[in-house]
Amino acid sequence: MRPLSKVSLSRVRRLLPFISGFRSKLAIIFLLSFSNTVAGLLGPIFTKILIDDVLLARNLRLLWILTGIMIAVTLLSYVLGGFNRYYYTSVTARVLFNLRQHLFEHLDGLAQSDRLLIGKHGKRDSEEQERFHREDLNLFVAQCFSRIQARSPIGRQDAKY
Repeated sequence: MRPLSKVSLSRVRRLLPFISGFRSKLAIIFLLSFSNTVAGLLGPIFTKILIDDVLLARNLRLLWILTGIMIAVTLLSYVLGGFNRYYYTSVTARVLFNLRQHLFEHLDGLAQSDRLLIGKHGKRDSEEQERFHREDLNLFVAQCFSRIQARSPIGRQDAKY
């Protein structure tokens, strides 16, 4: 396995401000994931006990106890998994929102500095944008009419008379 390069570590460091406000929730997510993993690893241990101590020894009382414990562990695993997914989804959604907000603020700052640099050319750019919007609208209307004509029996070339 390759060691992490300085570039990848610097990228991780750039993300730290966006996740630093969620340390407690990230710790909860880690603990829930760890607990769920431990619960998943109990299955083979229960199988060993089931074969060695229950089936070979014909211990019916231990069978009922082990069955109850296995059901409880399974239910606990489902509950932990549900909470884990809830916390994970809520934290990642908030982190992504913060990243997007930072990106849009950065882009808005760049756009404002470009407006200052453009100066007198800004009016020409807005006129060109209006012209493109009018052309887009005209093209859209023309495409709608051509699709309607292509679907109507009068406009189809393959219509049988």
